[in-house]
Amino acid sequence: MLTKSIKYIFSAFLLILTQGLCAQVSDTSLINQINQVRSDSVVNSTYRKEMTGNLSLDFDNGAAKAVLRDQYAKSLTVLINKDNILPVKNLQDIKIAVLELNGNRFPVYQNRLLDYCPADTLSISTDDEDKFAELIASLSGYDLIIMGISDSDPDKEINSRMLTRLWCILHNLPESVRTIITYFGNPSGLENYDALNKADGLVFAFADNEYTEDLSAQLIFGGIGASGNLPVRINNDRPEGFGISTTGNIRLQYGFPENAGLSSAGLNRKIDSIANIGLEAKAYPGCEIMVARKGIVVFHKTYGYHTYDDIIPVRKDDLFDLASVTKVSSTLAGLMLLDSEGKFSVEKKLGDYLPDFRKTNKGGLLMKDLLTHQAGLKDWIPFWKETVRKDSSFKRNIFRTEYSKKYPLKVANNLYINKNYRKKIFNEIKKSPLGEKKYVYSDLTFIISTGIIDNLTGEKWYDFVTKNIFHKLGAYDMCFNPYKKYPLDRIVPTEYDSLFRRQLLHGTVHDEGAAMLGGISGHAGLFATANDLMKLMELYRRKGEYGGEQIINRDVLEEYSRVQFPENNNRRGLGFDKPLLNNKELGPAEAYPAMSASPESFGHSGYTGTFVWIDPEYEITYVFFSNRVYPTRNNNLLSDLNIRPYILQAIYDSITDSPQTSQDTWQH
Repeated sequence: MLTKSIKYIFSAFLLILTQGLCAQVSDTSLINQINQVRSDSVVNSTYRKEMTGNLSLDFDNGAAKAVLRDQYAKSLTVLINKDNILPVKNLQDIKIAVLELNGNRFPVYQNRLLDYCPADTLSISTDDEDKFAELIASLSGYDLIIMGISDSDPDKEINSRMLTRLWCILHNLPESVRTIITYFGNPSGLENYDALNKADGLVFAFADNEYTEDLSAQLIFGGIGASGNLPVRINNDRPEGFGISTTGNIRLQYGFPENAGLSSAGLNRKIDSIANIGLEAKAYPGCEIMVARKGIVVFHKTYGYHTYDDIIPVRKDDLFDLASVTKVSSTLAGLMLLDSEGKFSVEKKLGDYLPDFRKTNKGGLLMKDLLTHQAGLKDWIPFWKETVRKDSSFKRNIFRTEYSKKYPLKVANNLYINKNYRKKIFNEIKKSPLGEKKYVYSDLTFIISTGIIDNLTGEKWYDFVTKNIFHKLGAYDMCFNPYKKYPLDRIVPTEYDSLFRRQLLHGTVHDEGAAMLGGISGHAGLFATANDLMKLMELYRRKGEYGGEQIINRDVLEEYSRVQFPENNNRRGLGFDKPLLNNKELGPAEAYPAMSASPESFGHSGYTGTFVWIDPEYEITYVFFSNRVYPTRNNNLLSDLNIRPYILQAIYDSITDSPQTSQDTWQH
């Protein structure tokens, strides 16, 4: 039975939620309630200390939220964990359903679950036998069913029907379908829930609020671990103090800046100011910013609209064209994975992997020189210019306005290219002259490197990367040609191309060369949500480990993210960009990517207005999206105003647990 002391805990915390989060906690009666809990002998001392010991009168808004978040996280208790289903590990090709009972949606719970992996949402609110049989048949096709339940409805009959439905579901699913349930509510209610024993995983949350819903979902996927225990006895199998520990921090967590050694006031104010300066200056119609530190997402916010007509606001589930961030997010990821497997080496020559290049002037080029942009390749080749006449009309037999077997590759709306034109593009690369062996940033390496992955794996390179990296991360919203899968209102448009495609590019890749390759290329073409790209960047920060699996070898990632040829005045890693070699000597306007960026940091930028940066020393992962090329690429205000670097510096300036970043440079 729920004791008076337990009720005090949750009434106190609910009061904090309603009264104290938007201002300092200063209500003496509230603190007295919490202190009463401390002295109540019914609650064990460890639990009492965890739930109330860190609360004080003088913490600010961000600190209050962070403390509550940590205390609620510690209180979550795992009661069943068959075959260590918690945390869920393998997300590759897993089929998940989130089931609603009696219309209890638990919206925060569901939304956070979806941040980790896509799932279908199903609902049951009827006792009709035929409809119930249909639901069971549908659920039988899933690998995992996740549910949230509560006994909070004052109508006992509704609670009884929910319990009956739950029992029927758990006892009629095939053994192959695993189930995880989070129970939000009174621990005494568990005495009557024998049906829950059939679940493979059972998480107990002592209250139903935004914190417990959010954190329960994080626990299920290993963002946080379980360390809670029961403050009261439920039955002989679950005595007071019972609780199963689970592993945490195997995937991203979601919290507040103070949970990761940052200042909420500083971080929010600075990023908001800089992002809004970009909006007001029309550096972009909209942008999205995501920041993680120590594996905890502490900032995720969108600004503005898809276009300047202010119709569709930027949302957190929108997909952006990554442009050259594609290089480090797809092609390079595949090469690093193959290097980890011993199938690829940067010490070998291009001709060792691509037979068609052996007899060209590029066959003897070292992969290490190619990936650091110092092999002598041209910076780029404007392939599209060879397809148009002087009057801007297309040359014969290259394009058609409709799809066909001969013209299968979509370049843009109502524009399809001849399937044989790909050979011409690669022949142009083969025949292109080589320059000096010095640093010249080039797209060409990443266009041709996709063939290496094809040859070494025996499958399409993008399928290999998608299956073995993206899907393992739960990053199912990273793809090429998003128009095939998503509605256009979820895809942020880029440029109105007045020279080549003569239309607004929306759902198809911005880069002309990638478009002529059917939207799939190693140098451009990848689209993603910020949340899913953050998973990949966090994999890099964690030295190749994510979800409890070492996906890319740690030594490989450290090598690729290291400056290779500083003696050549080349700052690049293998594929990755790095800080300027003299970065520490420069001011805020000249430093790249930011004054405080450590020499170990690395990342990449994208032409459409994207940027990623990882700093292992300060445990920072940063994703910036914008469509600065809308409506024209001639808008360079994003770079002129240093928006992306200044936001990165603002992150460093907001760190509170490292004296080396205490300088406040953002206002400069």
